[in-house]
Amino acid sequence: MSLLAQELIDLIIDTIAADSITNDLWPGAHLLQCALASRAFRPRAQRHIFSHIQIRGASPHARRDKVERLLAIIQDDPPIASYIDELSLESLEVSAACPIPIDEHAFIGVMQRISPLRTLRLAVASVRDLENPGPSLHNFFMPFIAPFITSLDLRHLGRVPIEAVTNCKRLTSLGLSLVDFAECDYPATAACSGLKLQHLTHRKSRNALDTLLRLQPYVDLSQLKSFTAYTDDNSVSQIQSVIDLTADSLEELHLLSMDDTAWVALYQGTPSLARLSKLHTLHLHIPFCPLSIDVRSSLRLLLNILASVRSGALRTLTLEAKVGFIYFPVADDPEVLLQADWGAVCREIARVMATDGQCARKGPSPSPSPPPSPSTFEFKLTYRHIASCRTPSPAQEAEEQQTLQRRCQGVVARLHERNFSALRAVPGIRLTSPGSARLVRDVDDDPGEGEGEGMGFFVGG
Repeated sequence: MSLLAQELIDLIIDTIAADSITNDLWPGAHLLQCALASRAFRPRAQRHIFSHIQIRGASPHARRDKVERLLAIIQDDPPIASYIDELSLESLEVSAACPIPIDEHAFIGVMQRISPLRTLRLAVASVRDLENPGPSLHNFFMPFIAPFITSLDLRHLGRVPIEAVTNCKRLTSLGLSLVDFAECDYPATAACSGLKLQHLTHRKSRNALDTLLRLQPYVDLSQLKSFTAYTDDNSVSQIQSVIDLTADSLEELHLLSMDDTAWVALYQGTPSLARLSKLHTLHLHIPFCPLSIDVRSSLRLLLNILASVRSGALRTLTLEAKVGFIYFPVADDPEVLLQADWGAVCREIARVMATDGQCARKGPSPSPSPPPSPSTFEFKLTYRHIASCRTPSPAQEAEEQQTLQRRCQGVVARLHERNFSALRAVPGIRLTSPGSARLVRDVDDDPGEGEGEGMGFFVGG
């Protein structure tokens, strides 16, 4: 019998799981030993260990084995099925289609036991059309997914039946990465009216975004609270349409670019944020590649976006300069950022930040109210490192990377000291210090998890 109260046991296990998530780890990463150490710890630990199931493999046989093992675990301990609320189905084969094995008895057995799910992620290694879209819709999405999930993430999939989205009546969060929809191929399935999304992510899925915009009001984007858009596929007009639809709801906006590219202002228009009355968080990727475009063009892009933000609106502003991402294999040095005149940028930052710690749009807080927290400005550097043609030894490569790390972090530190120091004198604005720099090497097409992160590593704070 445990000498600890169940509430204390739950708090211990939940804290360990939360720490894992904070460090970008699987929630159960540090809980396996807890589950084995004490029967009192096991039920709570199992809730986290089995909360997110990822079925991935380099072959259908490997994935089938994992499904069969999961089914055996659930059959041996049925309560585990109720712990599973997130499911990821991923194929690592370049030529494979989407891993929805609807014709496999074990997979259907698992789905029958674990529904209702909260989150579904479907991904393949390279862009492929969804295999057997009709049966996948009727035998997988409709019975096991559509009635329950609140979050859907699709990656590298073409000809996804739009009904797989519109029939998810509880859906509030949708992620699209290199996705295309097939419209009205299966008319027997009625679209769910009144789907109200609150969170949307768009990566190189311009046609899919067009489809969602055409489906207004059946897919209602006017209540979005957060919008993450990767601007690499000339989709600024669609992005602007979403921004205009969300004028009275959008609170967080992330305008980013994939790690194999950088958004070039000369090739696209500049989104206007002037109508966003509730915006308080803004994250921007800005290219700095003077070998291809003048530094002043990069600053003009940044200034044009900031100029459209309402004064005193932002609680959080993150600027991420991307250096060396245009015209591979020619690369700029990270020191190009030191050549830019940041004076006008600093003035715009001071204007758009909420210097009293509260957004200008908000009314007085009920009395008594806590003291306002400062608004936060963070500057980041992402530098694309182009490896030399020769094959260095591991020691040489490590030394080269360490040198570049020091250079990138030195650039960020000097920008904080010389260019952004004036912001420290503005009451109510806090600079994240010393900022952060990231080195990206051998970049993949898709950033995978997170906002545009490919194969790379972080340095600094």
